[in-house]
Amino acid sequence: MATNLPILTVQDAQATRILEAFKAHYGTTTTAGTVKAYKQWLATSVRAVVMAHEAQKIDEANNAAKRDALVLVEASLPDPAAIV
Repeated sequence: MATNLPILTVQDAQATRILEAFKAHYGTTTTAGTVKAYKQWLATSVRAVVMAHEAQKIDEANNAAKRDALVLVEASLPDPAAIV
């Protein structure tokens, strides 16, 4: 199964400006090449957002595991207040 994500709808003048920017930035010479560059940029940008989100989730899980492990280590150490 595939899901189509919402697309960006712009006015013709805005589309012309966007495509001109991609044409200049990526050095494309055809409309098809410019549209391909835009789609590749979009896919790359979406991937970057997803990877950053997943990395944050992994970091949070690792921090929780580290916190739990440190609680166990601390419990195994002598209590400084109990030393006379």
